[in-house]
Amino acid sequence: MMNGTMFAALQGYVQEDFCKVHPIVEFQTADGCAKYRVFAVAWVKSNDEWYKFVSADAAEDFNSAVEKVIGKALLTINPPPEYRQQILTLSTCYDSAHNGRLLVLAAKL
Repeated sequence: MMNGTMFAALQGYVQEDFCKVHPIVEFQTADGCAKYRVFAVAWVKSNDEWYKFVSADAAEDFNSAVEKVIGKALLTINPPPEYRQQILTLSTCYDSAHNGRLLVLAAKL
């Protein structure tokens, strides 16, 4: 991260103009390529409750988790995801001296 070789490009998402130019993230796996639309960028601590959110069995729990992380967001770009819509969380160190992490959150298209 410090020398710009890993995940440094994610820092661009702290700027609204960058988010508007790059609203779509492509995520490549062995099963193929999926596209996600960025909906929020947040700066959190490494022990933030978002890291414990894996899935929600109820719409209320899903919406609550999304609302909480949006409440911490530096930027919100597009509408938040709907219940059962898959969320991609990109996370990297940001202000690591204070256990900070940058989250780029995107909903599957």
